[in-house]
Amino acid sequence: MGFFSWKTSDTNRSITNVHSSKGAFRVTMLMPDGDKFIEDDYEGYGIFGGIDFYDAVYELNKDNPKFEHIMSQGWENRFKGIMMLSHNEPNREFAIAPRFVEDGSLNWADVEDSKNCESQGYFGL
Repeated sequence: MGFFSWKTSDTNRSITNVHSSKGAFRVTMLMPDGDKFIEDDYEGYGIFGGIDFYDAVYELNKDNPKFEHIMSQGWENRFKGIMMLSHNEPNREFAIAPRFVEDGSLNWADVEDSKNCESQGYFGL
């Protein structure tokens, strides 16, 4: 399995993981309901403050009729969350997702969606 990573919405900084030569830094995952999950040692697998990003995507979108075709599959919830944001998903722009920031005082509505990190948060050793 490869790494997952994004860029912070407030600084556009790649969220590096502990395996990278750059090491990890504090990131806050923001939820639309105001919940915040802090991660200081991101391992690269989508878990921030004990919450799986893709499980959160699933929970935020499971009742959205745009994803009925995904919900009808027998997949695990995490995989459904991955598929909701897949480049092959024609309705991905309708998906609600957590957002990442360095400034933990910000809220979900304060920032734009976090973009994928093309380097997957890994910058060699």
